[in-house]
Amino acid sequence: QITILFLIIFAPLAFAQFPSGNSNLWPVHRDGQAGFRISYPPEWVIAPTKGRNVRLSVNPPAGPGNCNVVARPHAELKGMTQPALNREIESLPTDQASWAEYIGLPPSQVRVIETRLARIHDIPALLGVIETTLENLGGKFTRKQLVALTFTPGFIWSLNCGASTFKADDARSRFAELQPTFNKVFGSFGFIN
Repeated sequence: QITILFLIIFAPLAFAQFPSGNSNLWPVHRDGQAGFRISYPPEWVIAPTKGRNVRLSVNPPAGPGNCNVVARPHAELKGMTQPALNREIESLPTDQASWAEYIGLPPSQVRVIETRLARIHDIPALLGVIETTLENLGGKFTRKQLVALTFTPGFIWSLNCGASTFKADDARSRFAELQPTFNKVFGSFGFIN
Protein backbone atom coordinates (compact mmCIF):
# COMPACT_ATOMS: atom_id res chain seq x y z
CA GLN A 1 0.00 0.00 0.00
CA ILE A 2 1.16 3.50 -0.75
CA THR A 3 2.44 5.47 2.20
CA ILE A 4 0.93 8.93 2.19
CA LEU A 5 1.50 11.87 4.42
CA PHE A 6 -0.84 14.52 3.30
CA LEU A 7 -1.16 18.08 4.53
CA ILE A 8 -4.30 19.95 3.66
CA ILE A 9 -3.76 23.68 3.64
CA PHE A 10 -6.11 25.32 6.15
CA ALA A 11 -6.80 29.08 5.42
CA PRO A 12 -8.34 18.83 -0.58
CA LEU A 13 -14.27 15.66 -7.94
CA ALA A 14 -17.40 15.55 -9.44
CA PHE A 15 -19.29 13.30 -7.11
CA ALA A 16 -22.28 11.43 -8.37
CA GLN A 17 -23.76 11.79 -4.87
CA PHE A 18 -23.69 15.60 -4.94
CA PRO A 19 -26.09 17.86 -6.80
CA SER A 20 -24.50 19.52 -9.80
CA GLY A 21 -27.24 21.94 -10.84
CA ASN A 22 -24.97 24.93 -10.30
CA SER A 23 -22.83 24.57 -13.42
CA ASN A 24 -24.92 26.86 -15.64
CA LEU A 25 -25.07 29.70 -13.12
CA TRP A 26 -21.70 29.69 -11.37
CA PRO A 27 -18.31 30.74 -12.75
CA VAL A 28 -16.11 27.84 -13.81
CA HIS A 29 -12.42 27.83 -12.92
CA ARG A 30 -10.34 25.70 -15.30
CA ASP A 31 -6.76 24.75 -14.58
CA GLY A 32 -5.39 23.16 -17.74
CA GLN A 33 -1.95 22.62 -16.25
CA ALA A 34 -3.23 20.62 -13.26
CA GLY A 35 -6.15 19.19 -15.26
CA PHE A 36 -9.30 20.08 -13.34
CA ARG A 37 -12.33 22.33 -13.42
CA ILE A 38 -14.55 23.52 -10.58
CA SER A 39 -17.40 25.98 -10.10
CA TYR A 40 -18.02 28.29 -7.17
CA PRO A 41 -20.72 30.83 -6.23
CA PRO A 42 -20.46 34.07 -8.24
CA GLU A 43 -20.17 36.23 -5.12
CA TRP A 44 -17.24 34.20 -3.76
CA VAL A 45 -13.73 35.61 -4.09
CA ILE A 46 -10.66 33.83 -5.41
CA ALA A 47 -8.07 34.22 -2.67
CA PRO A 48 -4.29 34.16 -2.98
CA THR A 49 -3.18 30.56 -2.59
CA LYS A 50 -1.11 29.55 0.41
CA GLY A 51 1.30 26.75 -0.33
CA ARG A 52 2.80 25.63 -3.62
CA ASN A 53 0.37 22.73 -4.09
CA VAL A 54 -2.83 24.75 -3.60
CA ARG A 55 -4.31 25.21 -7.06
CA LEU A 56 -7.38 27.25 -6.07
CA SER A 57 -8.76 28.84 -2.92
CA VAL A 58 -12.16 30.58 -2.86
CA ASN A 59 -13.92 32.33 0.03
CA PRO A 60 -17.43 33.64 0.65
CA PRO A 61 -17.52 37.46 0.70
CA ALA A 62 -18.37 37.61 4.41
CA GLY A 63 -17.87 35.28 7.33
CA PRO A 64 -15.59 32.30 7.81
CA GLY A 65 -15.40 29.61 5.17
CA ASN A 66 -13.39 28.54 2.17
CA CYS A 67 -12.80 25.83 -0.41
CA ASN A 68 -9.35 24.70 -1.57
CA VAL A 69 -8.16 22.42 -4.35
CA VAL A 70 -4.78 20.85 -3.60
CA ALA A 71 -2.81 18.78 -6.14
CA ARG A 72 0.38 17.47 -4.55
CA PRO A 73 2.92 15.75 -6.81
CA HIS A 74 3.83 12.29 -5.57
CA ALA A 75 6.65 10.43 -7.32
CA GLU A 76 5.47 6.98 -6.18
CA LEU A 77 2.13 7.50 -7.97
CA LYS A 78 3.67 8.68 -11.25
CA GLY A 79 4.23 5.25 -12.78
CA MET A 80 0.93 3.75 -11.62
CA THR A 81 -2.14 3.26 -13.79
CA GLN A 82 -5.47 4.79 -12.84
CA PRO A 83 -7.03 1.33 -12.15
CA ALA A 84 -4.18 0.53 -9.72
CA LEU A 85 -4.62 3.93 -8.05
CA ASN A 86 -8.36 3.30 -7.79
CA ARG A 87 -7.66 0.08 -5.90
CA GLU A 88 -5.32 2.00 -3.55
CA ILE A 89 -8.00 4.60 -2.73
CA GLU A 90 -10.62 1.90 -2.20
CA SER A 91 -8.33 0.10 0.26
CA LEU A 92 -7.39 3.12 2.40
CA PRO A 93 -8.39 2.86 6.07
CA THR A 94 -10.92 5.44 7.27
CA ASP A 95 -10.37 5.44 11.03
CA GLN A 96 -9.43 8.56 13.01
CA ALA A 97 -5.69 7.82 13.07
CA SER A 98 -5.61 7.32 9.30
CA TRP A 99 -7.53 10.53 8.58
CA ALA A 100 -5.16 12.36 10.93
CA GLU A 101 -2.22 11.03 8.87
CA TYR A 102 -3.89 12.06 5.60
CA ILE A 103 -4.30 15.65 6.78
CA GLY A 104 -1.00 15.83 8.65
CA LEU A 105 -2.23 16.28 12.22
CA PRO A 106 -1.95 14.28 15.45
CA PRO A 107 -4.98 12.00 16.02
CA SER A 108 -5.79 13.93 19.21
CA GLN A 109 -6.60 17.00 17.06
CA VAL A 110 -8.89 15.16 14.61
CA ARG A 111 -12.48 13.99 14.99
CA VAL A 112 -14.01 11.99 12.14
CA ILE A 113 -17.73 12.68 11.97
CA GLU A 114 -18.49 10.76 8.78
CA THR A 115 -16.42 8.87 6.21
CA ARG A 116 -17.21 6.85 3.10
CA LEU A 117 -16.16 6.15 -0.46
CA ALA A 118 -17.53 8.44 -3.16
CA ARG A 119 -16.76 8.86 -6.85
CA ILE A 120 -15.33 11.62 -9.00
CA HIS A 121 -17.01 10.50 -12.20
CA ASP A 122 -15.29 7.11 -12.59
CA ILE A 123 -12.54 7.63 -9.99
CA PRO A 124 -13.09 6.58 -6.36
CA ALA A 125 -12.41 9.13 -3.62
CA LEU A 126 -12.32 8.98 0.14
CA LEU A 127 -14.85 11.45 1.55
CA GLY A 128 -15.03 12.67 5.12
CA VAL A 129 -16.61 15.23 7.37
CA ILE A 130 -13.77 16.07 9.70
CA GLU A 131 -13.43 18.40 12.68
CA THR A 132 -9.98 19.57 13.73
CA THR A 133 -8.67 21.60 16.63
CA LEU A 134 -5.73 23.82 15.73
CA GLU A 135 -3.80 26.69 17.22
CA ASN A 136 -2.25 29.84 15.78
CA LEU A 137 -1.09 33.15 17.24
CA GLY A 138 -4.73 34.12 17.85
CA GLY A 139 -5.37 31.03 19.96
CA LYS A 140 -7.11 27.67 19.55
CA PHE A 141 -9.66 27.33 16.78
CA THR A 142 -11.94 24.65 15.36
CA ARG A 143 -12.34 23.79 11.69
CA LYS A 144 -15.23 21.67 10.49
CA GLN A 145 -14.75 20.57 6.90
CA LEU A 146 -15.82 18.36 4.06
CA VAL A 147 -12.71 16.66 2.63
CA ALA A 148 -12.22 14.47 -0.44
CA LEU A 149 -9.01 12.60 -1.19
CA THR A 150 -8.09 10.77 -4.41
CA PHE A 151 -5.14 9.84 -6.62
CA THR A 152 -4.30 10.30 -10.28
CA PRO A 153 -0.99 9.26 -11.85
CA GLY A 154 1.64 11.41 -10.16
CA PHE A 155 -0.71 13.34 -7.85
CA ILE A 156 -2.55 13.21 -4.54
CA TRP A 157 -5.68 15.37 -4.78
CA SER A 158 -7.67 17.01 -2.02
CA LEU A 159 -10.79 19.10 -2.14
CA ASN A 160 -11.50 20.77 1.18
CA CYS A 161 -14.44 23.04 2.06
CA GLY A 162 -14.92 24.18 5.63
CA ALA A 163 -15.33 26.87 8.24
CA SER A 164 -12.88 27.83 11.00
CA THR A 165 -13.58 29.94 14.10
CA PHE A 166 -12.24 30.36 17.61
CA LYS A 167 -15.52 29.04 19.04
CA ALA A 168 -16.29 25.41 18.17
CA ASP A 169 -20.07 25.94 18.11
CA ASP A 170 -19.65 28.85 15.69
CA ALA A 171 -17.53 26.72 13.34
CA ARG A 172 -20.15 23.97 13.43
CA SER A 173 -23.07 26.32 12.76
CA ARG A 174 -21.19 28.11 9.95
CA PHE A 175 -20.36 24.73 8.39
CA ALA A 176 -24.03 23.73 8.58
CA GLU A 177 -25.00 27.04 6.93
CA LEU A 178 -22.47 26.58 4.10
CA GLN A 179 -22.78 22.81 3.63
CA PRO A 180 -25.34 23.00 0.78
CA THR A 181 -22.95 25.31 -1.08
CA PHE A 182 -19.98 23.07 -0.26
CA ASN A 183 -21.91 20.09 -1.68
CA LYS A 184 -22.50 21.99 -4.94
CA VAL A 185 -18.84 23.01 -5.16
CA PHE A 186 -17.82 19.36 -4.67
CA GLY A 187 -20.39 18.28 -7.26
CA SER A 188 -18.92 20.65 -9.84
CA PHE A 189 -15.35 19.35 -9.61
CA GLY A 190 -14.02 17.22 -12.44
CA PHE A 191 -10.80 16.21 -14.12
CA ILE A 192 -10.10 17.49 -17.62
CA ASN A 193 -7.56 16.34 -20.20
